[in-house]
Amino acid sequence: MFRSGAVIPVLKVLRLLGLFASCILLVTHARWHMRALQWCLRRQWSQHRGDLEGSVRISRDAATDLKWWIADDNLSRGRPFTQPPPVTTVITDASTLGWGAHLGDLEIKGLWSPEEQMFHINLLELWAVRLALKAFLPSLRGQSVQVLSDNTTAMWYINKQGGVGSYLLCREALRLWSWANDHQIFLEANHLAGVLNVRADSLSSVLGRPRVASPSRSSPFDLPDVGVSSDRSVCHPGELALSVVLQPPVSGAGIFGGRVSENPVRPVALRISPIPLIPRVLRKIRQDRAQVILIAPDWPRTVWYSDLLQLSLCPPLRLPLRADLLSQSQGQVLHPNLQSLHLHAWRLSGAT
Repeated sequence: MFRSGAVIPVLKVLRLLGLFASCILLVTHARWHMRALQWCLRRQWSQHRGDLEGSVRISRDAATDLKWWIADDNLSRGRPFTQPPPVTTVITDASTLGWGAHLGDLEIKGLWSPEEQMFHINLLELWAVRLALKAFLPSLRGQSVQVLSDNTTAMWYINKQGGVGSYLLCREALRLWSWANDHQIFLEANHLAGVLNVRADSLSSVLGRPRVASPSRSSPFDLPDVGVSSDRSVCHPGELALSVVLQPPVSGAGIFGGRVSENPVRPVALRISPIPLIPRVLRKIRQDRAQVILIAPDWPRTVWYSDLLQLSLCPPLRLPLRADLLSQSQGQVLHPNLQSLHLHAWRLSGAT
């Protein structure tokens, strides 16, 4: 029954797919291993005809997936209730000319061949993701990785481990997941508005030879010197206030590349509040149409993350994992688990 070329009644295929779908929340990679059978059904049977007496010939890929489903190890392994939050973020973009991506200060870009340029942009976006992840593999192996793209179709096909809308997109998404699984990488894709995807967009659109750059000396967050001191006297319990004074560079370029006003720079108080207060902070920024640099976690699964992206003027700056990044009592008490916070500096504007 599960061999390549076997003929299975349509009704039995529908029942199998229904069983597989019921296991999506329980079995790791369940969607991945039902796509080949879905495509066999789609190509050989149409639900609009209403004929349940037909049959479906099993392809080689579908036979492989069916055998995967009867292996006890695959079903008994289970799936965590929540996936681990991403520990690193890769931002990608593709154009009809080429592709580009960056991971922190690392950059990669390449050009499409004349034949590749003929393919749909959705497929080029998925190719860009795979090529970027392969280039950054030494920094990604064994981690949970967030992929940010301004293409919602690519995001959907990654998160759903394929789909039945486009065979080419499904095949590329499964190829990406197969490669990631071989390197113990868990993928999560999220949307990044095109106006924020400036760096990757410029890499994908600029002519030049493919390259992997060393850490760049400049970024959208070209921060001037910042003095930081803590003041527990103005904090509520559980809060840590950071008094940050922005010193404008001599050249006159302001923070994040803006122009510095002739007025003296006033101290800007940045407050790291309890996580539940972040939605209120974002609402206040929007209400007052304020421009703020907010230090906040990069947690895509939170309810306020979409608001954070909408208010952002440029991609966030990841803060370095220094032991003294967050401290109290004049540096005597250090934060015990900085890595879990994924702290970034976000340039926000309520006028966007």
